[in-house]
Amino acid sequence: MIINLMTEDEFLKDFVVDMEYHLESLRNDLVALTIGTDNPDHLDRISQTLRKIERTSDLLGYPQLTSVAATMTEVIDEWRKGKSELPPSLPTVISQSVDHIRIVVSEIKRSGVEHTDSRAVINRLRELKKHIALVLAP
Repeated sequence: MIINLMTEDEFLKDFVVDMEYHLESLRNDLVALTIGTDNPDHLDRISQTLRKIERTSDLLGYPQLTSVAATMTEVIDEWRKGKSELPPSLPTVISQSVDHIRIVVSEIKRSGVEHTDSRAVINRLRELKKHIALVLAP
C-alpha cells in the first residue's frame, strides 16, 4: 500500500487555492446582494462560505482568518434574523472584510504566517452587528 502524504508546501498551496476560490464566491454573492437581487440563496452561500473559511482557518491554526470569518458570519446571521431591508453599510463592511481576508491569505501564501492585525476589521464588524440588532429590536 502506497500512502502519498502531502508536504507542508503542498498543503499550504491547496489551502490558498481553496481560500481564493471562496473569496471569489463571496465577492460574486456580495455583488448580487448589492445590486438588489432578492435571492435568499446568496445569503445562504455567503454564510456557508464564511463557515468553510472559519473552520479551515481554525483547523490550520490561522486565528485572525478564523476570527474575521466568524464575526462576518455573526453579522450576516444577525441581519437574517429580522430580514429587514439590507443595511446600506452591510455590503461595504463585508466587502472590506473580504478584502482584508484576501490580504491575509496573500501573506500566508508568501510566508505561511498571518502578519496583518485584524482587530480593526473585527471591531467594524461588531459595530455593524450592534447597529443591526438595534434596528431589529422591537
